[in-house]
Formats: sequence, C-alpha cells, structure tokens
Amino acid sequence: MTERAGPHDLARVVINHGPTLMLETSQGDRYFAQSRRVTPPPVTGDQVQFVDLGGGQARIERVLPRLSVFCRLEGRHQRRVVAANIDQILLVFAASPQPESDLMDRYLIAAQLLGLRPLLLMNKADLGDVECEAAEALLREYLALGYPGLRISATTGQGFDALRRRLNGAASLLVGQSGVGKSALTNALIPGAANRVGALSDALGTGRHTTTHTRWHPLPGDSALLDAPGVRDFKLWALTPRELMQGFPEFSALKPCRFADCLHQHEPDCAVRQALDNGGIPARRYQHYQRLLAQMQQTPAWRRTP
Repeated sequence: MTERAGPHDLARVVINHGPTLMLETSQGDRYFAQSRRVTPPPVTGDQVQFVDLGGGQARIERVLPRLSVFCRLEGRHQRRVVAANIDQILLVFAASPQPESDLMDRYLIAAQLLGLRPLLLMNKADLGDVECEAAEALLREYLALGYPGLRISATTGQGFDALRRRLNGAASLLVGQSGVGKSALTNALIPGAANRVGALSDALGTGRHTTTHTRWHPLPGDSALLDAPGVRDFKLWALTPRELMQGFPEFSALKPCRFADCLHQHEPDCAVRQALDNGGIPARRYQHYQRLLAQMQQTPAWRRTP
C-alpha cells in the first residue's frame, strides 16, 4: 500500500473498538487505524500523529502527550486507561433504574484522584415526585457534601441551559449505569448524533443502537462529549491509604485526627468517627469507606508507603 504525505497528520481517536480505531481530523476526514504496536495503546480522546496509507487507512506514528486520563480496574490489579484528554465526568443517574450509590461513590473517587471535575446529572427529573424520591434524596446528599449537580430531563429538556453552560469549553465524559439515558442525553444535546453514531457503527461493523465503546462527539466552542457504555459495575484500582481517603473529601474538611495515619476505624480521637456520631457525615458514605478499606488492605498498594 502506497503511503501518502497528506496535509492531515494530526487526528483525534473518536472510537476505540478493540484493536481497530477510527480517527477524525479537524477537517472531518476519517481514517481507520490499528492500535497494535503503538505505545501507549491509543484510546478515545487521544490525539495522534498518523500517516495516510490511502483508501481510508492510516498508520499511527505516535500518541501525543495526554493532559488527563480516565481509568478503571481490569483484572485483579491492572489499571486501564479508557479515555484521554477529558476535563470533567458527567455522572448520570435516574429514578429508574434504581440508583446504585456505591457505584456513584466509586466514580466520584476516581474523578477526585484523576483530577477531573465531577458533575452529577439526575436524569428523568420530569417523572413524578414519588418515582424520583430515592434519586432526589441521593442528589441532595451529594449536594450537601459539596458535589455539583443538576436535575435534567433528556425528554423535556429540563435543565439543559445550565448543562450546556457546564459543557462549554470542556471535554466531558458521560458515565453511569445502563438504562439511565446517556445515549438519549447525547442525542438531545447534539443534533444529528444518532445519525453520526449509526454511521460510525456501520463503518466499524458494530451495533447501531447500543453503546458498546466510548465515542467522542465534537461540540462547538472547543468542546466535546464522550458517551461511554453503561456499566453494571465500576471498580477502583488498588489505592494507597492516602489515596482512598482523598476520595472522601468530607473527611479532609474535618479537623485533623489525633494520629496522622488514622484509618478512621477504632483509633482514639478520630475526627471522622466523631463527625459520624454527631451526624456530620453520612453513615452510608462512612460504611462504604469501611468496605473499600477492607478491600484495599488486601492489595499490593496498601503495603506501599501511604
């Protein structure tokens, strides 16, 4: 195959489907490329230098330095990068399916540790008060802890003006449980997104109606929206004691504990335990911290210097 020296030597990875990538230049030209033998392995959101091989095929020469990444656990202890060059995490939940607060906590911990801004989106807010009761209570809990959040509806457009302001100038990754309406939200925010997704999926030979891989959708104003597949679970990679506690910002907002290495279990003069007894922090969050603590104590990271 003859290589072409074309004007487009920079592109964005807009879909990462196993070893097959779809690249898109700023002019809208698309190419297929393979991720094999490329280090680090390219993911959605990466900017890459490439060589045009002709016939819509390209060879990636290198991955440009990443400004940020989003990761998840793969296997027992392996941390895998799943998206790059993003600014904020849009954590979508809804009245139905029932919100999984532990799952949401883990996403928020990951965002905190990776330096990404979180934004909670309670979708389907147009449903009645009874249907939204559990989701509303969870949103209020997070708002009280200082996390930003919006009540939105992909059906009616409720809250979209405020959401668009949050999206301006940022690359935002949609995450959350399956069935909470991430794809509907993408289609409502981006006219023609359904047709774009269908065309990209047809080109890759994947399903048109189910999000099976993370996609990058460019937005006006140097912005982008990434639609990630819905998950049944999201697990954290191995964390050190300090990293785990950083994921619970309500702990660091308290006065210092008596001991600098306090794990907030049974140590004397523990500020976190005192706040728990006084109702200053949610019991649910503390109990989840204890479960994560027990899990992390079984990992190699726990034996490293905190």
